[in-house]
Amino acid sequence: MQHIKYSIDTDGIAFITWDVANSPVNIMNEATISEFFIAVDKAVTDTAVIGIIIKSAKRDFIAGGDLKWFLNYDQSKQVCFEMLMQTHRAMRQLEFSTKPVVAAINGLALVGGLEMALACNYSIMTNQPSY
Repeated sequence: MQHIKYSIDTDGIAFITWDVANSPVNIMNEATISEFFIAVDKAVTDTAVIGIIIKSAKRDFIAGGDLKWFLNYDQSKQVCFEMLMQTHRAMRQLEFSTKPVVAAINGLALVGGLEMALACNYSIMTNQPSY
């Protein structure tokens, strides 16, 4: 995966790290959100994982949707609706996971980033960069 890093430590904690390539901030678009779906599904379904932490490798957590992508989005309304429903399902998967899910928020968590944090069981916030 190019934009979302996935790792499991020796204690069974899965780390889903947002680190969008070639962008100063983490943004949600077709490429990043589909990688996020894969990472969430891996963490939730892996029996070796006992907890999940979502974090950022950048100065801020997640800035939300990629406005350039939205402005140039040329897919049908149905494709757009399905993408939004997939996002909703991934958030609900986090929310209803039997594993504790933590949003490790550094800096800003805007729009979709805040929604993602709200889907987690716990949020830890700091104004110190985590990179």
